[in-house]
Amino acid sequence: MTQTDLSTPMSPDTFAPFEGFPGCAACVRDVTMRLLWCNDEYARFHGRTREELLGGTLESIFPADHARERESLMRPALDEGKPVTYSELALGHRWITRVWPLDRSAFDTKGVFILHHHANDRRDAQTDPSHNFPLARVGDLGDVDVLTPRELEVYYHLAAGLTVADIGELMHRSPKTVERHLESLHRKMGFRNRAELVRSAVERGIVSFTREEWAWFVSCKRGAI
Repeated sequence: MTQTDLSTPMSPDTFAPFEGFPGCAACVRDVTMRLLWCNDEYARFHGRTREELLGGTLESIFPADHARERESLMRPALDEGKPVTYSELALGHRWITRVWPLDRSAFDTKGVFILHHHANDRRDAQTDPSHNFPLARVGDLGDVDVLTPRELEVYYHLAAGLTVADIGELMHRSPKTVERHLESLHRKMGFRNRAELVRSAVERGIVSFTREEWAWFVSCKRGAI
């Protein structure tokens, strides 16, 4: 689905033909970012029911800095009626987020229709056209946040196809040190083997980030420690 596939403004009725597509989490927020509607996929990824989420703001599900940046990114759709697209790391997954002005007739109020598409395409991260979109700089690692910065680096590089020796050279660490990071990573995430590690990173879309993008999130994690 691309922005040109759908005309603006948007509403749940306009989105209805795409309801049920895997990895398509949709919601509607008013000008205060209060949730007016969401689909089951959106609720599932947040681990709550639709009823529990309704009426909540961005800050009720994300840290304040994350919420402020997302609201800022959505503002052109609210203030200028212009569709917006950006990529982001949220709940430990990579998403392409598209924002349209809301069809006011749907809820009798001004707002935005937001579609989060789970971006776990295994295309080359360097040539993926989605990398033409702005990257939200405040990431949310979700359950992957249990990993240290070094473990996050090993997670990405191993899933991207590098060997332990390659990773050691890239990180300026011995292969034995990389193996220790890998053992800790397996223990924390519950992986039984490297195939499970790779599958997890692919399903989350982590390997669809470029090396530079993932390094940015790792640096943020490092700065927060």
